[in-house]
Amino acid sequence: DGIQHYYQPVQIDAGTRVLLGPQALLVFHAPLRIEGTARQPVVITALDPLQPFAALVLNGPGANGSHLQHCAFSQGSAYKDALHNFTAMLSVHEVADVVIERCRFTANSAADDLVHAVYSSLHIVHSEFLYSTGDGLDQEPRQRPLQSLLAEPQKTDGGRREKFPDGRHPVPA
Repeated sequence: DGIQHYYQPVQIDAGTRVLLGPQALLVFHAPLRIEGTARQPVVITALDPLQPFAALVLNGPGANGSHLQHCAFSQGSAYKDALHNFTAMLSVHEVADVVIERCRFTANSAADDLVHAVYSSLHIVHSEFLYSTGDGLDQEPRQRPLQSLLAEPQKTDGGRREKFPDGRHPVPA
């Protein structure tokens, strides 16, 4: 829960489940390495599916070279205060050479995007962006071509995806 800042490099090993409390915000000012595998992905999700976490943020040049591999993000939201506006459950601000490889981003809540990058260079390969309330991926400005992505066809009304009758977003099994 709450806001946590990390100023030293962090590695999350294969098979780890990161369960975040309501509106939890993790801000990395140093490189983040998520080292999941096909058989043991790293899962980052809300502790309670009805109470989304805020965001995981790569922030500033200290986080250059972050590498996310075989991870699954779901049930995150966004964070905004007087100084910051992180509009996605994975927000990347002013970070170079971020690699996102074989990751899956699904089912955000009350946020514009699943992944949002501002003045950052991302290299994204073989990754999925599904069941978003808005954009799956938003880059400002777009820096690199994207390779082998899967994104759901957007069923939107004013930028918002349709939900199940009970109001919840479908979450893949």
